[in-house]
Amino acid sequence: MSKRTIWIITTVMALALIGLATIQWNWVLWSVRLDEEKFDEKAQTVLSHVRDKLVRVDQQRFEKLIQAPRDSVNALWSKHDGSDYDVWRSKKYYAEYQMMRENNSKRRLQERISPKMLERFVKSELYNQGLRDIEVEYGIYDNSLHDFVILNGNFTVVLPSGAKSEGVKGKGLYTSPLSIDLFEDEMGRPLGALKIFFPKKISWLWTSAWPLLLSSILLILLVTGSFAYVVWVIFRQKKVSQMKSDFINNMTHEFKTPLATIGLASDNILNQKILESPEKVKRFIEIIKQENKRMLGQVEKVLQMARFDRKKVKLTISSLDMHELIRNAVNNMDLSVKKKNGKIKMHLDAEKHRIEGDSTHISNIIHNLLDNAIKYTERAPEIVVSTRNNNNGIVIEVKDNGIGLSKEAMKEIFSNFYRVHTGNVHNVKGFGLGLSIVKSMTEAHGGKVSVKSEPGKGSTFTVFLPFKQKVEE
Repeated sequence: MSKRTIWIITTVMALALIGLATIQWNWVLWSVRLDEEKFDEKAQTVLSHVRDKLVRVDQQRFEKLIQAPRDSVNALWSKHDGSDYDVWRSKKYYAEYQMMRENNSKRRLQERISPKMLERFVKSELYNQGLRDIEVEYGIYDNSLHDFVILNGNFTVVLPSGAKSEGVKGKGLYTSPLSIDLFEDEMGRPLGALKIFFPKKISWLWTSAWPLLLSSILLILLVTGSFAYVVWVIFRQKKVSQMKSDFINNMTHEFKTPLATIGLASDNILNQKILESPEKVKRFIEIIKQENKRMLGQVEKVLQMARFDRKKVKLTISSLDMHELIRNAVNNMDLSVKKKNGKIKMHLDAEKHRIEGDSTHISNIIHNLLDNAIKYTERAPEIVVSTRNNNNGIVIEVKDNGIGLSKEAMKEIFSNFYRVHTGNVHNVKGFGLGLSIVKSMTEAHGGKVSVKSEPGKGSTFTVFLPFKQKVEE
């Protein structure tokens, strides 16, 4: 899969996720708006029922008031004697009724409504409509005074009796759309309005939407996480595939050169003139032997890494002198360093330098680090090998003056088949397994390996190995 194809798939998936998130968000908003409409319908129902109750109570009180004119007319009737009595009685009663009705319509709202009664009606209707668990403000607005006369069960103006209003709140009521006209004057105009307001309406509505919103967020996060993981795997696999391709190319190159040399040496040996010279035959046989050893060494690296990957490596534990192993490794690599006009210095300062470990594997750790330092140095190599102790073991440092490593390279340097790019795939020989083997061997001994580096200024590899090995039960 090409890089362009990967980016196209990534872009399409990203757009799909954005679309999914947008649809989910609009769905949640639509749900909240629908709940708000239902909420407002219930609130309007509360206002309508409370108004009907207030009107009914006021009507009942008015019925009691007009009973007095009836009684008065009936008392006069018992003393009156005449044929026009019924006319007189109806006129008298009607006049009294009209006067009472006119007086009643002129009464102020705060005289017609009891705050406590209003509070009882509002709470009762809120309970009936399922709105009992939300904070509410309500009040009676007087159109003539242009202000509220009752707020939340309390008077808000100075009453004729001299009573004063209590401390109340109700700023949101002034702009609340939840309102209903209340009572009428003799011209049919509303005297005021009953208003209601819910300060925490939005949070109350979102409380029911949170489960839907959270489930949508979790779904989107799950899809996003899965998508991100798939993209990461694709890029990772592409990178691994590239490293394996480089490995195959390098392996072909590494094997092709010695095989060609062996073939050339074999052809020369078969030459009659060469066969007559034992010294020349010995020389070509030595070349064949060296190239064969070189090939076997490369194959052994690959096999070692395969065994470490399968965790089938068995360590042969013995007591080792790390300083002796380091000196031997330096002596073996000294010729390669001198060919590049370089040098290796040793600062073996560890007081305790005997540890438990596998001699072959630990020797390979030192050899691979030195080989890596030599290969990735463009000028004359200057390598310093030092040791020191910590509480639990010995620390070995291999410092070079090579090309150094970038931050990205330091993250991958211990991976299988990874090789630092130096401008040519084949300008540095190897399979990219040396440092991977170092890490696997070190960890197999219960140790750790790390690197510090800066491009153009060299690298320092630090290996820690414990004194004692854990005994497997």
